Amino acid sequence: MVGLAFAEGGFGLEQRHVAGLAIWLVVVALLALGLGGRALLEKPFFWAAGLILGLAIWSAISSLWSGSVELSVAEADRVLVYLGVFLATFLIAQTDQRRQRFAEGIAIGLITVSLVAVASRCRFCSVRW
Repeated sequence: MVGLAFAEGGFGLEQRHVAGLAIWLVVVALLALGLGGRALLEKPFFWAAGLILGLAIWSAISSLWSGSVELSVAEADRVLVYLGVFLATFLIAQTDQRRQRFAEGIAIGLITVSLVAVASRCRFCSVRW
């Protein structure tokens, strides 16, 4: 999250592709290590994952009638990155302790990005006393 924030917020295609590759490698690693085997899969998980996947498929299919095929495929790619983030988060946050550590990591990342953003704004603002 912090890396994406510092890489222009992940708005560029290159940054999003790197983030997508990284997140899908995390998903594969978690499954290969067997951390996903203990996951309790219920209806809400299938609904959420299915709807995100459906949106990715619909975005890819929309390239057939879109005025810009590149933009449609890029949006499908973006939704697949969201699906990877959803799956990685689900696989990581299986126990109470891991959920706690995951939430702490997100909080530290948000605080880091916020502090850097405020510091960069203060450096460029011209306050007159």
